[in-house]
Amino acid sequence: MNRTVQALVGRAGEYLGAPPPFDVPGPWWSNVEPVTAHLDQLLGVPTAVLRLVHATNGDTGRGGAVVYHVEAFGRPPASVLDPSPRRL
Repeated sequence: MNRTVQALVGRAGEYLGAPPPFDVPGPWWSNVEPVTAHLDQLLGVPTAVLRLVHATNGDTGRGGAVVYHVEAFGRPPASVLDPSPRRL
């Protein structure tokens, strides 16, 4: 069972945007290592998951689609993020 991730990326209190949704291996919402590994590579800067914002279509604590609030520790290229506001 995998998760589909939507990451809402910010830096120093500023919303930067969101990359396209992506799948990560493993069902557990609390396992954020594959999330940050993907985002670190995509954005070219270190990242950290700050919190789980929303989850749907999964069992309690696993699977489905999840939205994470992510902090970027540097400014990623603008071309990899969609700056449109997100509604959950």
